[in-house]
Amino acid sequence: MSPVHRAWLTAHDGGLAIGDPGREHLLLLQSGMEHHGPDPVSGELLCRARWPWSDVVSLTVRARVTERSTGSRRAFWISAVLEAIGFGYDVTTSAVTATVALHDLEPVQVLCDGLPGSAYRRDEHLEALELIGELVESPQRRGQLDRPESLLT
Repeated sequence: MSPVHRAWLTAHDGGLAIGDPGREHLLLLQSGMEHHGPDPVSGELLCRARWPWSDVVSLTVRARVTERSTGSRRAFWISAVLEAIGFGYDVTTSAVTATVALHDLEPVQVLCDGLPGSAYRRDEHLEALELIGELVESPQRRGQLDRPESLLT
């Protein structure tokens, strides 16, 4: 079963990942936010920073948007077929920039690796922005992060 996602949000590990959960991403959990990224030597994903919700003032996300789908499934399958027959092919992805504003600290900017596709559909992008706004503002809404799929369907 493929992961549930909307725009640049993906249900992952008891939370929502902003960006590709297998690469550089920001993970929203009930306890707060975590910045995950690969170790430069081993490639293993590590938690680079954590912020409890009580420290978070706001979360903004910038991403490239379009009015129509950019064929992320098609790009994935083309990549898989070309890789299987021996031709390397990099799937086009669209990076996402997340900015976490914290009490008494400088804002932290996280460049998240994007999901397949050259841009995100505008309607899904706006829905995802609305959802993260609700998560920042509402502890009750954050209580649903243990069932992230329910937030995206």
